[in-house]
Amino acid sequence: MHVGKRLNIIATGSAERWPSLPDVPTIAESLPGFRAVTWYAIVAPPGTPAEIADQISRDVAAAVKDLETVDSIKSKLQMDPIGSTNIEAAKLFEDDTKLWSKVIEQAKISID
Repeated sequence: MHVGKRLNIIATGSAERWPSLPDVPTIAESLPGFRAVTWYAIVAPPGTPAEIADQISRDVAAAVKDLETVDSIKSKLQMDPIGSTNIEAAKLFEDDTKLWSKVIEQAKISID
């Protein structure tokens, strides 16, 4: 996909093609298993009472189910709002930590 005069989008890092960019393939289509996505989360400090954390989770989940909110996020930010549970978010954090730790180790990346 050609954007402006100097930018061509050749692929996305998501697992599936973006609905707004249906002609742009994913990297995974050429390199099976590849996934590199950006995600955002709302988290509370350690020690936050479970009932408060659960209420925040429910409120955020309800917000991202609101069609006007979803449409706005998708059109303005090109993001797919998910709204997950605390357990699902923790699993995502764990999975991404494992994935990128392996990449960092194999590439011998270090902080100097």
